[in-house]
Amino acid sequence: MKKRGQVSIEFVITVGFALLMIIPLTIVLYEHITKTNEGIYNNQAGLIARKIADSANSVYYIGHPTTKTLDVYMPEHIDLINITGREIIFKLSTGQEIVSMSNVNLTGSLLPASGRRRIKISALENMVNISEDAS
Repeated sequence: MKKRGQVSIEFVITVGFALLMIIPLTIVLYEHITKTNEGIYNNQAGLIARKIADSANSVYYIGHPTTKTLDVYMPEHIDLINITGREIIFKLSTGQEIVSMSNVNLTGSLLPASGRRRIKISALENMVNISEDAS
């Protein structure tokens, strides 16, 4: 009888030790994945903002009535997209702001919804209009 009790206690101690190792590792892994995802969202938003600004510059310099359509995949966690003056500002739910500057005056608006989107960039007389493409 003593042998059975000893084996049971050793098994419980071994399982307990394994759990003590696995739980902190799981927490560290989760935090690392969260930070990595935030970095990916920030980089995607920055690339999209730069792509819009570069396209706005090229469309403006070609002249009115030039139009360009961008196919982009908007990342999650974008709370607001603000287009004013020469700036394109993405406000993220992580508290960060992604700002991209253009050489020309910009007008328009974009919805902060995630997913595949078509963005229409049109040259006007004195500025560039940025809007959602309905087609």
